[in-house]
Amino acid sequence: MAEKEEKVNLNIVFIGHVDAGKSTMAGHLMFDMNVLDDRTLEKFAKEAKELGRDSWVYSFAMDLNEEERSRGKTVECGRAVFETKDRSITVVDAPGHRNFVPHMVSGTSQADLGVLVVSARKGEYETGFQRNGQTREHALIARTCGINSMVVAINKMDDPTVNWNKDRFDEIVAGLSPFLKGCGFSTKRNLHFIPVSGFSGANLATKCEDARLVVLQLH
Repeated sequence: MAEKEEKVNLNIVFIGHVDAGKSTMAGHLMFDMNVLDDRTLEKFAKEAKELGRDSWVYSFAMDLNEEERSRGKTVECGRAVFETKDRSITVVDAPGHRNFVPHMVSGTSQADLGVLVVSARKGEYETGFQRNGQTREHALIARTCGINSMVVAINKMDDPTVNWNKDRFDEIVAGLSPFLKGCGFSTKRNLHFIPVSGFSGANLATKCEDARLVVLQLH
């Protein structure tokens, strides 16, 4: 009788500026991959509503302690695992606040692939990418930690200030590409830009067929 082949382990770290939507995106991914069931999600939704933060529902899958939930900020690296046919994938949700960079480094040093989450919302992308923004620092840290491949998830594309606007998407890609290339990520082989909505789940676990997104799938 043939032995069952072990699944390949893959560690993915979600990094980026504070409030870019990392925890929500990672949590929604867990729901899409059936790690979270409907009952658990309903429980999270009730808890988020009690805090007056309905939009935090998916982030509660990754932000488990009371301090993180009350503040709406990841402090420690959250971890969750899901499996595909041939892989066991560990998702690490790193904190985005500059005060918790040591925790971010700890999570990133164990990762094989980085997901740099960037908010497309007006003002948020700019804040994260300015000189002292964590978008820059996290990308540099990821490369220093040995991450060679990066997916840039341009999040909150469904925000009213963006509304899946191609010009906004292209603006962010054009702004980030030279910097990330300077960090050591190849714009052809190891760097991919994806428009997503972590809250709605659009284009997250499965490719979205929305006509507004078709032109954005070219990067």
